[in-house]
Amino acid sequence: MPLLALALLASAGIAAAPPAREPLSVRNDRCAIGFDGRTGALVGIGNVGTRVAELCRGLFAMRVIATDPNLSAEEMARRGAEKVDLDTLMQQADFVSVNCPLDDGSRGMIGAHLFGLMKPTAFFITTARGFIHDEAALAAGHRVEVVPGPSAVTTALVGSGLPSDRFLFVGFLPRKSGERRALLAELAAEPGTLVAFEAPHRLLDALDDLLVTLGDRPVAVARELAGFVWAIGCEVHNSGWQGMPIPATAAAD
Repeated sequence: MPLLALALLASAGIAAAPPAREPLSVRNDRCAIGFDGRTGALVGIGNVGTRVAELCRGLFAMRVIATDPNLSAEEMARRGAEKVDLDTLMQQADFVSVNCPLDDGSRGMIGAHLFGLMKPTAFFITTARGFIHDEAALAAGHRVEVVPGPSAVTTALVGSGLPSDRFLFVGFLPRKSGERRALLAELAAEPGTLVAFEAPHRLLDALDDLLVTLGDRPVAVARELAGFVWAIGCEVHNSGWQGMPIPATAAAD
């Protein structure tokens, strides 16, 4: 987990070489920002947070601040961070890394007020369980990106914004509509988010079957989840399926 948090932190500061055809404004937006002299902020500094603090100081020469209600300032200093309250942390941070467990005290802890305190240039990074931060508040006025990993399933799930605390991956849907609808009917009572693979040429038929079988519920369609080219979007309504704009980074599909 510390390496995952570090990889996400590094990906926020190191951009891939942009395609030459991108406008200058887009190319500048993808440039690396560097780490020296920046402030790394940890929400939770247990075993994972302590390791992330060590890496931030040792590799990136960053100032490290943290908040954790279970630790004193002295103990936090021993773990490599300066103790601050959550409001101050969000105000001063260039990079916020959430590493705390999900419990009654942390559920919904970071919402619109705290996001509003962040610098316009700051990055919010989480490797923690869902529901610690408010997804809707984060998405409102903030650019949200998923760093693609080894699994297209988790990349699509996290990027979709759908609940991720419980999900069921069902693999490829059956090719025939009747078999597909039968499977979906069996899954209708599943309380978690359903994740499935489907071929592009069957996508519209599958969306129709989803609407008929499962009714009007949020649906996300993801494609090109490898590397830096990906797009997620679309919802199913009673009137049929409705596409959402696809990011320019996915135009080279």
